[in-house]
Amino acid sequence: MKYWVFDFDGTIVNSFPHYFDALETIFFHYAYPFPKEKLRLGLDKPAFDFLCDYLDPQNAKDALKLLIQQSLLDTQRIKPFDGIEVLLQHLTAAGSRLGIWTNRDLKSTEMILENTGLTKFFEVRISGNCVTKHKPDPEGLQKICNIFCCLPNEITVVGDHSMDVSGAKTFGATAVRASWHGYWEIERCSIADWQFYSVATFYQWIQQQTACLLSPTHHTGLLSKLTHI
Repeated sequence: MKYWVFDFDGTIVNSFPHYFDALETIFFHYAYPFPKEKLRLGLDKPAFDFLCDYLDPQNAKDALKLLIQQSLLDTQRIKPFDGIEVLLQHLTAAGSRLGIWTNRDLKSTEMILENTGLTKFFEVRISGNCVTKHKPDPEGLQKICNIFCCLPNEITVVGDHSMDVSGAKTFGATAVRASWHGYWEIERCSIADWQFYSVATFYQWIQQQTACLLSPTHHTGLLSKLTHI
């Protein structure tokens, strides 16, 4: 399992609270009643399409600008999930090549990676700006596959949303459902090859997959770091 592709929001970084706060502020600005139970729907499609579901076209365009501005401000506050950096260190030490496949815009993605110190782990970052078709269309995965010069079945895709999983399966990759963001109860995913409800259990599984590639000393050191987070 040499090639790994990670979703970003809700998988690598804990950004949902900031995104939802921004949406609530924007809808309040336009005096539009926006029940909290609809927030999750904001993750199911590109931001502009979501805004168009509730606001008239001009307000939706203006709201998108506000959302992008707030997203750039939030890059200073968004942090990776506990244990993610250790996990990425482990994969890198095992000789894996890592990429990001996200619907987020490239600028804020790069800013968050830089601010969190995670840029060094990801050889390629494919964002919503880099494709003509967003998730679950596997166009982004194909771009990453071309850069890695590998076959689809050599890639493992890790993501928190059904779009990540369905995109991976359509492409012919292994799909891992990341269910550790904790923002709401996560149902069992019937189409994922694997599903994990914590970074720690995911890391333990990765250890099993890469056990023959690392020295015992390195393996034990990273596990110690993770269990003390």
